[in-house]
Amino acid sequence: MNLNKNDLIKKFQAITDTRVLGLLAFGVVAVLVTWSGIKVVQTNYELEKKISVNKQRNDVEQLENQNLKLKNKYYESSQYLELSARRQFGKAAPGEKLYTVPQAVALQISTVFDRATAWGTV
Repeated sequence: MNLNKNDLIKKFQAITDTRVLGLLAFGVVAVLVTWSGIKVVQTNYELEKKISVNKQRNDVEQLENQNLKLKNKYYESSQYLELSARRQFGKAAPGEKLYTVPQAVALQISTVFDRATAWGTV
């Protein structure tokens, strides 16, 4: 590459021409604006994900609260009080028969039931 002094001066003048410098400045600004826009979109996406997760957590918490309220209503009901009193004191309602099952038999049946439910046969 044999470039003489005049060729170098012409190339330098072509690079330092105001139109070329203006075009380069416009290109740099366009890249910076595009980059800034991409960052805004990325940040917005991440915030939307966080909002979605928090909404889901909120929905789950609301459902758990409703479930607890229903349980509290049930525990306050006369039906629960009657059932728990009968269970606690070993009493039967009129017309019902009370059976006593030995603990060994009850445990044996409960283990069979647990295995069956674990295998999906019940």
